[in-house]
Amino acid sequence: MVYRTTRVGLRLTRLQRQRCFGLLRSAGDVWSCVLELNGWRRRRGDAPLASIRELFGELAAAGPGTFGELDSVGARSVLHRFSDAWFAAAKRRKAGDGSARFPRRRRGLVPVRWYYGTFRLDGRRLRLPVAVGKPSLWLRLDRAIPYPAGQVRSVTLLADGGRVWLEVTAEVPITTYPPGVGPDPGRVAGVDLGIIHPYAVAGPDGHGLLVSGRAVRAEHRMHLADTKARQRAVAKRAPKPGQKGSRRWRQSRHRTRLVEGRHRRRIRQAHHEAAKTVIAWAVQQRVGTLTVGDPRGVLSLDAGRRHNLRLRQWQLGRAIAILRDKAELAGITLQLVDERGSSSTCPACRARVRKPAGRTMTCTTCHTIGHRDLFAAATIATRTPTGADSGGITTTAVAVLPRVVTHRRAGRHLPGAGPSRRDPRRPHHVAAAGSVGRLRPAPPPTPVAGSRSPAPHGEEPQTPPPRRERLWSQHYVLPVEEESLSELFWSVARRLRHQSHEALQPWGITPGQARALGVVAKHGTMRPSELSEHLRIAPRSTTEVVDGLQSRGLVERLPDPADRRATLVALTASGAATAQSIKAERGAQGERFFAALPQRDRAELARILAALRVSDPA
Repeated sequence: MVYRTTRVGLRLTRLQRQRCFGLLRSAGDVWSCVLELNGWRRRRGDAPLASIRELFGELAAAGPGTFGELDSVGARSVLHRFSDAWFAAAKRRKAGDGSARFPRRRRGLVPVRWYYGTFRLDGRRLRLPVAVGKPSLWLRLDRAIPYPAGQVRSVTLLADGGRVWLEVTAEVPITTYPPGVGPDPGRVAGVDLGIIHPYAVAGPDGHGLLVSGRAVRAEHRMHLADTKARQRAVAKRAPKPGQKGSRRWRQSRHRTRLVEGRHRRRIRQAHHEAAKTVIAWAVQQRVGTLTVGDPRGVLSLDAGRRHNLRLRQWQLGRAIAILRDKAELAGITLQLVDERGSSSTCPACRARVRKPAGRTMTCTTCHTIGHRDLFAAATIATRTPTGADSGGITTTAVAVLPRVVTHRRAGRHLPGAGPSRRDPRRPHHVAAAGSVGRLRPAPPPTPVAGSRSPAPHGEEPQTPPPRRERLWSQHYVLPVEEESLSELFWSVARRLRHQSHEALQPWGITPGQARALGVVAKHGTMRPSELSEHLRIAPRSTTEVVDGLQSRGLVERLPDPADRRATLVALTASGAATAQSIKAERGAQGERFFAALPQRDRAELARILAALRVSDPA
C-alpha cells in the first residue's frame, strides 16, 4: 500500500469562505503561540518545547474555545507540523548543515489536517469538524475525489494563491499485473533529466522515449513577460514604504496572487503529465528498473545569466519526486546514479565526445549519430547499481542504443492556442466578431422569457420570428434562397463530416487517423515523411497520428533496413482488418447519404466535383 494525495478545489459561499479562512488563521495563532512560548523559555534559559507530548500538554492547558472554531484535532495537526519542522532542522544541523533553521517565523495561514474518523465525506460534500458549540461546516467539492471514500485517510485545508483548497490523502494499493505482463526487474531503462526534454528514456530492445518540455518553457517565458508588464502598469500607483495602499492597489495585489497560483498549478500539472507518460511507457515495455541520472552535482556551477535562470526554473527535485512516486505505485524500482559525463560520452565506444550545440550528437571515433539526450540515457542505463551490499555498479560491454523512438509532449493543457497567450511566432487566423466559426454569420439573438421588451413605450412588443430548425451543426442555417453556392457546399460538407465522425465511433479513431490508416493500407509500408506527403500535413502532426494508431495496435514502427536512423510505419493484422471494415462502412455510408439523388444527378455531381478538384483557383 502507498499513500497518494490529490488537490481538489472548493465551491464556497461567502460565509463558508470566511469560516475556512478563519480556521486557517486560528491555526496560524496556534503556530504563533508555540513560537512565543519557546521565545519566553529561551530568554529564561529553558529548553524549547518540541516534542508532541509537551506541545499537547500546553494545548490542553489552554482550554476549549481558545482558538475560535478550530477544534482540538486541527490544532494538534498544527503542533505535529511544528514538531516535524523542528526535528528536521535539528537533524540537518547535527549532520553539519549550518544553513538549517529552526521554525521561528510567524505564519498568518497554516494548513489544518483532519484524520480518518473526524470528518465526513458524502460524495462531493464534506463536513469538517469544528469546536464544540459552533454550527456544522459543510463544504462542496468542485469535482469528485478520484479515490474510494473508504481509502481516504486524511483531508487538509490550505490556502494557495488567494483560494482555499482541500488536499485528500488516500491509501492506494500497488498496481498488480497478470503473470508475464508486469514489469520485469531485469529490464533496465536509463532516464536522463533535462530542461528542453524533461525525461529522455533509453530502454531495452532498442526502444526510446523523448518527452518534450517546450510548452513548459513557453509558459515560464510568457508568465515572466506578463509579470513584467503588470509591474510596469501598476508602478505609478504602488504605495510608498509605510503606506497602506489604496483599494485599487490591494485588488491588484490580490489579482497578482491569483495569477501566480494559476501559473504554479499549470507547471505542477505539466510535471505530472510528463512523469505519467514515462511510467506508462515503462509499463508497456515491461521495464522494472528505472536508473535516473542525478545532475544536482553540477547545478552549483556558474553557466551564465540566461542558463542560470533556466536552472532555477527547472524544479529538478520535484521532477525526481513525482517520477519516484508514480514508479512506486506502478511497482517499478527507481534508482539514482551520478550522471556526470553521460552527455559527453559515446554509449557505443565509450569515447569522449564534444557536446554539440544542438540535440544531435556525432561520435568522431565510431561515427555513431543520434539524439544527445537518448545517448546520455543509454549511458546512464549502464550505471545501474548491482545491489546495496555489493557497492558496485553494472557496466555492460555495449549500451543499448534506441532505434525506435516515441515522442511525447508535456503540458498539452497549457494555453498556447488562445489569442491572449499565443506564441507570437505562430500565425493565427482572426475570425469574424461574434461568429461561431471562421467567417460564419452568428445566430440572431433570441428573446428570453420574462425579459423586458425592446419595443418603445406605447407600442406592442414585436413577435419574435419562429426559430428555424437546427441541423447537426451548431451554425445558424440560412434559408436556401439566401445562401450562396459556397455556403451550400460547406453546409453539405459539414453534414458529411459529422456523419463520418459517427461512423468511426465503434473503432475509437479520428478521421485523420482513419485517413492515415487508409493510406498505409493502400500504399504499403512507408516512412513517416512519405505519410506526411500523402496526408499533406506537417511531420509533427504525422507523429501524433501514428502514435495514436500505434497505441491502439493498428500500426507498428519498424527500423528501416536501409537507414538505421529512420523508421517505417507498417500495418498490423488488426490494422489491416480495421482498414477494410472502415472502407466498407464508409462506402455504405456514402450510399445512404446520396440515396436521395437519382443516378443521373449523382454522376453529374461526381463530374463537377472532379473538375473542381483539378481546377486552378487562380
